Amino acid sequence: MAGAAVGRARQTDHTHPSDERTARAELVGCSTVRPPEDEARTATVIARVLAAHRGRGFGSELYARGLDRARELGAQVVETVVLSSNPDGLRSAERHGFVELERYVLPGETVPWIDLRLR
Repeated sequence: MAGAAVGRARQTDHTHPSDERTARAELVGCSTVRPPEDEARTATVIARVLAAHRGRGFGSELYARGLDRARELGAQVVETVVLSSNPDGLRSAERHGFVELERYVLPGETVPWIDLRLR
């Protein structure tokens, strides 16, 4: 269960805090918060959990912390992004209230990215 995990925050720089979740001293996931920089005050929150550790609440805890941080930074709108090859990540984002905005393929890549926005 995620609540029993030991969490440690790591500051990657002054504007993009990262959060890591560990289980038995093993890193199992992390999150990124990109602060709002546009007029709409849109922040991006991304939670990542290794496949072997999904379904145990780590992603929910990472999303919750990321959303709290985004709001502390003044976000009015929160978005996330998921690779289409990650159905677990897409389902998790949708369970947390995100809805799909668009799919696109970046130059030089073949797997579409999915942008989602929190309702």
